[in-house]
Amino acid sequence: MAAEMITRGIALAFRGPAIVLTDNMFSLTASTLRIFQRKLGHSTGQYQHAMWLLEAGQVVTQNWKLERANLQNYLTGKHRVKFIVAKDWTAEERDEIRRRLRTNLIHAATGYYRYDWLGVLSHLFRCSRVNFPSRFYCSEHVASILRRVDRRCPARPSPAQLNAYLKSRPEKYCVLGVFDPYQD
Repeated sequence: MAAEMITRGIALAFRGPAIVLTDNMFSLTASTLRIFQRKLGHSTGQYQHAMWLLEAGQVVTQNWKLERANLQNYLTGKHRVKFIVAKDWTAEERDEIRRRLRTNLIHAATGYYRYDWLGVLSHLFRCSRVNFPSRFYCSEHVASILRRVDRRCPARPSPAQLNAYLKSRPEKYCVLGVFDPYQD
């Protein structure tokens, strides 16, 4: 029921696109990333995945490949989900982001936009410049598009670094909502 209310609420408030950060509470991969983040001095409760909400109910996510997915997949009770929108994007900027996301999805069908596992490993060792040039990890893909309308966005942030950057710009970004199945 809460997931349906979130989806309906986003559909009503959504001018899109929006940045979505998630934390899978039960994933072995996410748990491993949380352990490494704590050892590297990141605070607890960080998000491990970033993606775009292209339209109400549909996300563009960089998993093993870039793909379109149903938002409901992230509202099943396993994930904390945070929705972030820009306060001042113009209609042209929103259209540019949507165009870029759709173009990237077309290129993904040809094998481009595969997962950059080397880039993820490089973050674990604080060397974020090491990565495959033609591949992306989730937050790197989000940042590559966000930088088209916000040049201050870091080029290769982790999801936690992307979250910190967006929080540091309250004049530009705001949280539309957070779905946390473990909060009242």
